[in-house]
Amino acid sequence: MTNIRTVAMAAVLAMGMAGIAGAQEQMRREGPGRGMRHRSAQHGHMMKELNLSDAQKARIKAIQEKYRPQMEALADQNRNQFRTLRDARQKGDTSAAARARAQQQREQFRQRVTTLRGQQLAEVRTVLTTEQQAKWDARSKERRSRMEGRRGGMKERRGQRRSS
Repeated sequence: MTNIRTVAMAAVLAMGMAGIAGAQEQMRREGPGRGMRHRSAQHGHMMKELNLSDAQKARIKAIQEKYRPQMEALADQNRNQFRTLRDARQKGDTSAAARARAQQQREQFRQRVTTLRGQQLAEVRTVLTTEQQAKWDARSKERRSRMEGRRGGMKERRGQRRSS
């Protein structure tokens, strides 16, 4: 009887692990999450719409490369802060102070990224002609309004889940 249970448990574990491995493999094949692919596709589409010259493309790429190390450093710092807070939570520190500290760190990270991204976009705008800047602004406004619509929908769904 014990042998049957052991064999059955081993079979269930093997099937579960095979399912997890298959899901991980699929994630590796597909690359970044849907949002990341979508964002990069949008960026490429927008750059094509602007009809950039080769010189403009080169200058924009140089600007992006200039800011990449700073963005990566911020992301690494945020990752380390998240791990520290996660480890504290796993050790049982669920105090209000820990939650407040986490919220404050997230907000600081968000502000730093927003500032850095704003500087980068301001430099990119200097590369564009007046006509291209107008297209850029119209497209940015359109994206912002779509994003706000999605945020509103997410808040509504969260409210429905909490009230259930």
